[in-house]
Amino acid sequence: MEVLSLRRVLTVGMTLAMVIMLRAEMGNASGKMHYVGGSKTSWGPSNVNLTEWSSHETFYVGDWLYFGYDKYQYNVLEVNETSYEKCIDKDFIKNITGGAGRDVFNLTQTKTYHFLSSGGYCFQGLKTYWSLGENRI
Repeated sequence: MEVLSLRRVLTVGMTLAMVIMLRAEMGNASGKMHYVGGSKTSWGPSNVNLTEWSSHETFYVGDWLYFGYDKYQYNVLEVNETSYEKCIDKDFIKNITGGAGRDVFNLTQTKTYHFLSSGGYCFQGLKTYWSLGENRI
């Protein structure tokens, strides 16, 4: 009986510790979800003017970006400013592409983020950038 009680206490204790750790980890995950381009399938060169769309959005640390696109044609790369300006898809910072055409990216720092699609699509306008504000109002 004592062994069973000890197991139960350990199980409850470990579960509680995991919940606390998960909650702490997810503390920054409560931000707003932004559908890039305004819909769930807007990451494409002819779908929407991404520069125009992003100029009407406000982004903060903790927010999320949702990139929806045709997984057989496009991808999402985080790049530096020079690569963004010149549509260079080599030496990117991070490949956001997960393979399903429905990728999310968490904005974790107050900085300017630059994204583009490779394969020449950047030259067709498939690129965008955002500068983040410090705090959500």
